[in-house]
Amino acid sequence: MALISLWNIDSFDKVAALYNGIKPLVSKCHTREQDIRPIGDRARKHERIKKINDKCYVLMDGYNTGDDVFKAWAFGKTGEPTEAEIIKLAPVVWRRHQGRLGKYAPYETITVRNGTGRGAHMARYQFLHRVLPRGLNFLIRNGKQFVRNSGVEYYLAKSNTVAAFAVPTERQRMQSGWAKHYTSRNDGVALTFRIEGGDIRFDAGGKAVRVPPTQRIDKRSKAKMKPHLDKFKQWAFTMAPMWDYYSTKQQQRVRDEVKKYTGTHWYSVLSGFRENTSLTREVIKDEQHPLRVALAYAILRDTHYAALMSGVIGIKTGEKAYRVTESSVKAQYNAKINQVCGFIKVMKGKR
Repeated sequence: MALISLWNIDSFDKVAALYNGIKPLVSKCHTREQDIRPIGDRARKHERIKKINDKCYVLMDGYNTGDDVFKAWAFGKTGEPTEAEIIKLAPVVWRRHQGRLGKYAPYETITVRNGTGRGAHMARYQFLHRVLPRGLNFLIRNGKQFVRNSGVEYYLAKSNTVAAFAVPTERQRMQSGWAKHYTSRNDGVALTFRIEGGDIRFDAGGKAVRVPPTQRIDKRSKAKMKPHLDKFKQWAFTMAPMWDYYSTKQQQRVRDEVKKYTGTHWYSVLSGFRENTSLTREVIKDEQHPLRVALAYAILRDTHYAALMSGVIGIKTGEKAYRVTESSVKAQYNAKINQVCGFIKVMKGKR
């Protein structure tokens, strides 16, 4: 299966010549009117070039909502994208511009678009790697995609744009969290590069690299609870040797105590306390609270306390090895307290 590189197709005229040099694929599955012109191996017919008009060609990789032949299913349905949507959603669009009112010389542009959705679009990445012209290099770094031009890396963000027929309903948005941001509007993430006199340079589009949010401890809130936290910690580690952290019966007793008090079943007791931080703080403040044992048990069971009591000196998780000490267990305990009490603030990353 031949995978053709188009690095030397670096001008609009060469793109037009490529299109004219490919014989349309006609079979029992495809008509001549569909004008299927595979870029390389004809078995990979979904990877093709399509002529929109004399001033616009698109390179397509198939099976997305912007393909009018190799269509994609979206929420149990498929549809026909418009010509404008084909252009908008194509991985690569080549255009020839005449300039404005004769004041500017003609020039060419190439627009590059990532896949739609939050997942990995491996077929799109491989396609872009093969079809971008010399002067543009597709690369992946730290899970993000970029197009390099003249030593500068331009972030190629994943898109949220789909064809109008694929826009989810409100009910579908609620049921499918991964598709809740889908829109038929152009989200502006595609990168456009301008070609003049053989030189290619960035022109427009794209967005800033998203910086992941950071976590900070709400020290003010934690300081207000410090006396209660200290007492609870001392009590928890005093009671800790009395509990069996491997016993399914004890785990079930803890769940039953929680259900009796809250009226709901928490399969993961620790997660339940994380989601109910007000209740957690109430338990820590009230030394007679009926869920005091449940909270302490759930926290300590999620640390290496049981391993420490069994004489284990090290634990390996995947490729990481941890030394089990009293101080490491207390550090784990402190981290769990920050979680269940809601002391962790998520700070929005700067761009």
